[in-house]
Amino acid sequence: IYGDEVNLYRIFIGPAWYHYYGSRGHSLFTSIGIGRYGFGQPGTIGMLRGWAYLIGGGYEFTKQVQVDLTLVGGHAGPCCDTDADLDVGTVNVSFLLTVIAY
Repeated sequence: IYGDEVNLYRIFIGPAWYHYYGSRGHSLFTSIGIGRYGFGQPGTIGMLRGWAYLIGGGYEFTKQVQVDLTLVGGHAGPCCDTDADLDVGTVNVSFLLTVIAY
């Protein structure tokens, strides 16, 4: 909030489980997951890393179209190329519209 503007990228890698509450193609669904989380500045060597969770849900209109609201939270600790002892907790909310064409 204060200081210079910084561009960051983030990444979540891990397994997630989806549960559909009806027939595929016309159903509400939920998702949960746990994995590794990280973020950093483009052009730098390392990133802040830690464990994270994923909780979400949505509706599948057809087998190719769904909407999803996902919450990803995690905790990232110090990294090899930072000159400060950073320890960061973060939460991201994503709204996705997925359309699959094949």
